Amino acid sequence: MSDISHSSTPMHDTRQMQDARPMQDISQHPDVPEMQERFERLLHVRDDSLLDNAVVLVGLYAAISPWVVSFSASNPNLRTSNLIVGLMVAAYGLGLTLAPER
Repeated sequence: MSDISHSSTPMHDTRQMQDARPMQDISQHPDVPEMQERFERLLHVRDDSLLDNAVVLVGLYAAISPWVVSFSASNPNLRTSNLIVGLMVAAYGLGLTLAPER
């Protein structure tokens, strides 16, 4: 096998380097207003609002699950933990629902 890593011929095409143009400012692009309008529309579309509502419901279920599944009397530490974590998850989901622009 031959070692080509130290060859004297350049590996790139010099014509490509000569044709390269300096980067232009995007503000000169003719489609800037259309791109800005599309970007603004995408910012105001909420596809995951149902997921935020589901987070609230999951948190509430986690908070009441010790009484629904009937293990609140046998495991009081787990009951307290589920209640605290469930309420925190529900509060987080409520925050996501009420502040959709995040």
